[in-house]
Amino acid sequence: MSTKTLRKRITLVAVVALGAGVLSVAPANAGTVHPIAGADNMGAETLVLSVATKASVTGSAVSSDVHDGSTNRSTGLLYKDTSTGTAQSATVLSTGALAVYALANTDIAFVASGGAFSGLAATSVATTGSVSTDRRTAVLLNAGANLAASVTWSSSTAGTYQISLYRGTAIDGTSTATAGTLVGLLTVTVTATSAVGTYSAADSQCVLQASHAGVTSTSIDDPAASKLANGAKGYVTVNLKDAYGVALAAGALVATATNGAFVSLVDNSAVGTGSTAVYGSAPTDRSVVVSQPTANAPLSTTVTVTYNGISICTKSLVIVGDVASMKASSIKTGALNGANAAAFKLQTFDSAGNLVIPRAAAAFAGVPASLNATVSAASISAAATMMTGDTSAAYSTGTFTCGATAGTKSINIAYQNASGTVAVSPAIPVRCAGDAYSYTASFDKASYVQGEIATLTVQFKDAAGNNANSYGTTGAASAVVTSPMLTMIGTPAVSVLPDVNGQVAHKFTVGGNTAVTAGSYNALIDYPTLVAAETATIQTVAYKVSTGGSSVTNEDVLKSIVSLIASINKQIQALQKLILKR
Repeated sequence: MSTKTLRKRITLVAVVALGAGVLSVAPANAGTVHPIAGADNMGAETLVLSVATKASVTGSAVSSDVHDGSTNRSTGLLYKDTSTGTAQSATVLSTGALAVYALANTDIAFVASGGAFSGLAATSVATTGSVSTDRRTAVLLNAGANLAASVTWSSSTAGTYQISLYRGTAIDGTSTATAGTLVGLLTVTVTATSAVGTYSAADSQCVLQASHAGVTSTSIDDPAASKLANGAKGYVTVNLKDAYGVALAAGALVATATNGAFVSLVDNSAVGTGSTAVYGSAPTDRSVVVSQPTANAPLSTTVTVTYNGISICTKSLVIVGDVASMKASSIKTGALNGANAAAFKLQTFDSAGNLVIPRAAAAFAGVPASLNATVSAASISAAATMMTGDTSAAYSTGTFTCGATAGTKSINIAYQNASGTVAVSPAIPVRCAGDAYSYTASFDKASYVQGEIATLTVQFKDAAGNNANSYGTTGAASAVVTSPMLTMIGTPAVSVLPDVNGQVAHKFTVGGNTAVTAGSYNALIDYPTLVAAETATIQTVAYKVSTGGSSVTNEDVLKSIVSLIASINKQIQALQKLILKR
């Protein structure tokens, strides 16, 4: 048995074992990094398919048998990624040619899906080299250790091709080239024109950021960067590349901003002095720094970036100014003789109406002239932390202190900006009252049709007859309402607190999931804690319900019959009198 035949049988056993899961093969040189187009060649490595990234100075591609692969040269190479193994890619002109090479320790074959090989070279004279008739396969047999092999490949037809590297003793010649093990795969794009140095939007980035954080291929606009705090800077970061993912060379990178915003491209942090900035170096990871032209004044601006006259991107952002106005909401009625926490909410705005995050709760204070014995103090206990919409973090929380006597008072809150200016809120009407003592109740309508929503309003009064405050408990509220044909929506809290008007509202569906029997009913509203204290009585509220169809009851029909009989009797009596007269 020949050595060649023996090696084939050993290889066959290994392949069978691999398919059965007995053996496994790790890719060779998996961590190798391939140079990009224009860089020096990588050294020849065992069973690594490499591309000559260094360009030929003679205009012709070179496939060399030099052991380290340094003298191989390609022409028209536009792009080479940094991967090796079976996921490589490259772009070459249709007038160019690639020199591909590898270091072998067994029989190897270069196989192309199209185009043509030429210039097959190897270091060992004992090696048998052959190229197929269609010039798409190049094979080197009887290779010894550290065999340097190279070949050039080209195609004059634009398209996508694959160049594969196979290894193993199963390779006997060009007809069995793919019988070996695939160790390298290069996908080649052949193009008639070069996009080198030409801006590619798909391969570049232009991202709005709240700081110069750098960009990657997956970077996106930071939502927080569209609205910035007073004195903050905005950043529009660009990283411009051509279609091959190669950074663009130095050119005219220009940024312009509307509404007088200052922009700078000098470095990634400098503040500009005008609304236009120009940068003449490479547009790689470069930020347009955006700032307010007038300190503490609100700014709304749109930044446009161009490169050599080509529009790159447009980004809009807001930098808020000093607090200039305030708006109160969710006002509660305070309890007597003490501070009432979370008694109101307050939002702060700049002169352009932008919501502003206040610098601290301590920057707020009640205006002394707006306070008296009824409301003796007012402050902000927690400042807002977000410049967003209707979320709790967008509101500052206020507290006011009531005296011993019920009454109303309009108060003002002042805010001092870091610049020293002071903004004062409009009058905030607040009220102080005692705890719930008694109550009355009423429905919003006298009658309902099945499927409607009924609202029952309970009005609480303090011992002096004022509408009760929003802090004193009304007592246990579970199962306080008995209401035939009405189903309460939700379950009342164990301790219900009245609103600013001393009221609690309960909502019901008329009928709920049960059929409605038309008729008149009474609801019983029982707040047992107040009733037990004998300060209040159970309230009764009358109402009617109907099915929405005919509302005529048996009683109504009977009344109509009686009325009809009475009418007929009257007519008979009148007729009798008329006959007697004749």
